[in-house]
Amino acid sequence: MIIVKFGGAAITRKDLECTLRNGVFIRLCHQLADYLKDTKEKCILVLGAGSFGFPFLEKIKNNPENKFY
Repeated sequence: MIIVKFGGAAITRKDLECTLRNGVFIRLCHQLADYLKDTKEKCILVLGAGSFGFPFLEKIKNNPENKFY
């Protein structure tokens, strides 16, 4: 079993909210698929939040009603 993480900073544009770097994402998927077809390994793919998660998190953190520990 292998675990692969595509980091949010690599697959999204942090300067634009909710923007995927399509070319990078597709290239990484093809590279992973090429690797996996030559092995019997099972794979878990984890995706970072990048520009999809961080702006939302900042809005939540800036709300005084939300408590973060």
